[in-house]
Amino acid sequence: MNTNYIDLLLIHFPPKPNDPYTIQSLWQEFVSIKATGKVRYIGVSNFDIPQLNTLLEIGTPTINQIQYYLGSDNLEVVEFCKNHGILVEAYGPLTPLRNPNPKTDALIEKLQNANHLTKSQALFRYLLDNNILPITTSFKKERLKEALPAVAAALELVDLKFLFSRKYRNFLEIHLTQERSWQCGHHLIASS
Repeated sequence: MNTNYIDLLLIHFPPKPNDPYTIQSLWQEFVSIKATGKVRYIGVSNFDIPQLNTLLEIGTPTINQIQYYLGSDNLEVVEFCKNHGILVEAYGPLTPLRNPNPKTDALIEKLQNANHLTKSQALFRYLLDNNILPITTSFKKERLKEALPAVAAALELVDLKFLFSRKYRNFLEIHLTQERSWQCGHHLIASS
């Protein structure tokens, strides 16, 4: 890599059972590398709660990079990370724009209109206001310019209270269960 310093080193996926190392041995190696001072932060990607608990016995990761967006079913992982001082870095924050859903679309529209944002800005701002770091990739200058104002915007506190309420979580659980059932059924129909 031709550098003597790395800002963030991630385990991209948890080790599989047949890998030559375990979560514990790999994480211990990361902790040792960080101790040399050549890596500023160490973290993980795509780790669930039991896997994170295993890491915590050795040392706390700075970041857990997971797919997360408004309407995602990863809320328990997000809450666990927050309770243990682990920053959630959310990839796929614009997923709701690619996978329309009438109920989520209505929430995005409400956030968008109440805060004078575009849909993508509202999705970024939702994450930022909940101390979740959104990451996305784009090489299009227009999209990069559009994302920047999301950092300066602020969602209405009322909107945030609703989005993290039990009522909204219940809505998500019902909707996501129905969506998974539909996808499974659709897959079976498509495969037959």
